[in-house]
Amino acid sequence: MGKIIKITAQVVLAAIIVWLAYLCYDSIKVPQEFKMIKERRYEAIIERLKDIRSAQEAYKQTYNYYAPNFDSLINFVMYDSVKSVKSIGELTDEQIEAGMTELEAIKKGFILRDTVRTPTLEYLTRTEVGINGKEVKYEFNTKPEDLRWVPAIKKKIEFSMEAITKITDRGSEIPLFQACISDNAIFEDMVGTKYQNAFEESKWEAFRMNRYVGLKVGDINEPNGNVGNWQ
Repeated sequence: MGKIIKITAQVVLAAIIVWLAYLCYDSIKVPQEFKMIKERRYEAIIERLKDIRSAQEAYKQTYNYYAPNFDSLINFVMYDSVKSVKSIGELTDEQIEAGMTELEAIKKGFILRDTVRTPTLEYLTRTEVGINGKEVKYEFNTKPEDLRWVPAIKKKIEFSMEAITKITDRGSEIPLFQACISDNAIFEDMVGTKYQNAFEESKWEAFRMNRYVGLKVGDINEPNGNVGNWQ
């Protein structure tokens, strides 16, 4: 009888050890799985926000303010054109050696400035020669009609986007815009699953660092160069 009790106790103990080992493994595995899910979603959403920023900056270059909504922005990308100023001619070596500036060359007619309009999509995917002589390729990977939609999530959700013109104390106008999506919307499907605790910890970490809990580009409260909060 004592032998049976001993064997039973050993079996129960072994089961407890296996269960504790599983809990320990799961406590490491689940956060890692959530981290991978978060990275995949964030990567796709960041690329979309970059395209929204590119479109908005082209819109401002043309109209001196940002598009107030996605309907205006999408219509601009699909059917409008970007206004830009191009230089015709360049300083010669002799002019540079003589200390002539580009502004002086323009005033004297050696360099001409012309305003041109380029179809927006063509402008957003252009290739230019940089200051160092190397080609700079601009990419725009979103179908214009999809700009408003948050990618890589199960539910069809639209980015929140605002554009304002802020008046400074000196009376000058500063156009500002922001586009964002909260983590609550990005990871709505995580609630009630084994990933919920990892999700809540991720939100708390962003809150603790005083960061927007989600992804955001631009800022309507103050000029920030339209940087994203992932940068």
